[in-house]
Order: sequence, then C-alpha cells, then structure tokens
Amino acid sequence: MKRSLLTVLIALAVGASLNVMAHHGWADFDRSKKVEVTGVIVKSKYENPHCFVRVKVDQNDWAVELSAVPRMKRNNITAQMIATGTRVTLVGHPHKKKAMVMKAIQMSLNGTTYDLTR
Repeated sequence: MKRSLLTVLIALAVGASLNVMAHHGWADFDRSKKVEVTGVIVKSKYENPHCFVRVKVDQNDWAVELSAVPRMKRNNITAQMIATGTRVTLVGHPHKKKAMVMKAIQMSLNGTTYDLTR
C-alpha cells in the first residue's frame, strides 16, 4: 500500500513539474520589442495552455503563441476563425533566442482587431 501511494505521489509531482515547465508565460519573449507579421495560417491549435498558429509569411513560417482558450472565447475568437487558410495580421513580442517565434498581443482577422492580452 505504501509503495503504491509513493508511486502515485511521485507521478503527480513529475506531471505537475512538467506542466509548469511547459507554461513559461512571458519569460522567453522580449517585451521591449514588437514584431508585426501578415500571412496565411498553415497550422492552428485551439487548446490550452495556449492557442497556437503557424503563419506563412513570404517564404518563412512564423510560430505564434496566442492566448489561452478562455481568453480567446472572451474575445469571441473561435477555432474556425484561426483555421488553416485564414489571412491574419499578428503583433507581438519576439522570442529572445528563436527566430520567427513570437507571442501575439494583437490579432487582426477579416477587418477586426482583437486584443489578446485582455
């Protein structure tokens, strides 16, 4: 019994630490700089901890972290709105170390601009 309980506690601790490492917030992004990109979404993910899109800009792909699902829903942004093939303009903070990676703070779709920070 004690061994089973210990195994469960270790598994929970490892799982929790992996979740915390995966959710880094703003630490990896340079909030003193802003980048704006316009292109077509070639991949999207509408799930927690953050929604995500990959955007084709000229000959490059940008990996863009969006807001969490509850914040997207508060802004009335649905999964269909960020579907593959959608043209989008994103403004955000670039990754400190990785090229063409950003955390978006603003997204414009079909003539409407959304604040992804509220």
